[in-house]
Amino acid sequence: MSKNKLIFQERNYKMKKEYDADKLFVANLERVNSYTFEDEVGPTISSTEQKYIFELTKNGKYREIFTGFLADSIDNTNNGINFKYFDLPYLKNIESFTKYFPEFTDKEIPKLAFIWIMNDLNHTKQKTK
Repeated sequence: MSKNKLIFQERNYKMKKEYDADKLFVANLERVNSYTFEDEVGPTISSTEQKYIFELTKNGKYREIFTGFLADSIDNTNNGINFKYFDLPYLKNIESFTKYFPEFTDKEIPKLAFIWIMNDLNHTKQKTK
C-alpha cells in the first residue's frame, strides 16, 4: 500500500455502545463525479438528500457512526470543485447534532436509538387527522 493512499475506514471499526450527543454532527455528503453523463460536460457535483451522523476523530476527519466511513469536510476547492476527492464523498452542510435534537443535549445516546433518530432526521412525520 502506498503511503499516499487515502484512508476511508479504520481497520476493525465497531460502532460504540453509546455516543455523547454534544460531540456529534449532522451533514450531507457530496462528491465530484469525474465521469460524465450523456448530456453533461466535465465533472459534476452531486449531493445526498439524506443526512448522516458523524463524530470528529482525533486526526480531524469525520467518521460516519454506523459504517465507520472517514471523510473530510469540503475545504480545498478550486472554482467549486474539490480535486482531491474525485468520486469520493466529503461532508457538506455540517451542523451540530443537538441543533436537530436539542432534547439530547448533555446526554449519552445508546447505539440502538440511532435507528429511530436517523428516521426522524431524514423523514417528516406524518400528521394524524
